[in-house]
Amino acid sequence: MNKISFSLSLILSLGFAQNIVAAEIETNSAKMQAMDKITGRVNEIIVPVKSKVSYGDFSLVLRSCKKRPAEETPENFAFVDVVDKSFGEDEYNIFRGWLVSSTPGINAIEHPIYDIWLLECIDTEVNGANLLSEDELSKRDSIPSKTVHAFPHSNDEFCE
Repeated sequence: MNKISFSLSLILSLGFAQNIVAAEIETNSAKMQAMDKITGRVNEIIVPVKSKVSYGDFSLVLRSCKKRPAEETPENFAFVDVVDKSFGEDEYNIFRGWLVSSTPGINAIEHPIYDIWLLECIDTEVNGANLLSEDELSKRDSIPSKTVHAFPHSNDEFCE
């Protein structure tokens, strides 16, 4: 009888544990906020997953956006890459990683002119014609990276 009770309690506890951890909910867009630090202008932008949105010299591609279910502590996670063209003719990837809505400073997109942060992951109508193809996403992955640490010095070059 003791083995049966142990087996039954183990099965029930495993089933209960699976219900405690809910999976994140995939969404098709992110609501983000972008700020030009020079002018102080703040804009809210909607970025669909697998699309490219431009803001100033930046172009941002949202690769994934997830949120927690309503019964859990609110949280949003977005995987983005940001390409900057303020280096002249060349484009450089200056950020690729996860943004978290509750802690925008953890993986902030550091740039002397622009700030971009995640507000929330949402579902909205998306025009499929504006989405990037797998080939376009792959080409974007090959853009070289560059870290921006300070305001421009002579000859419009950024510190590396």
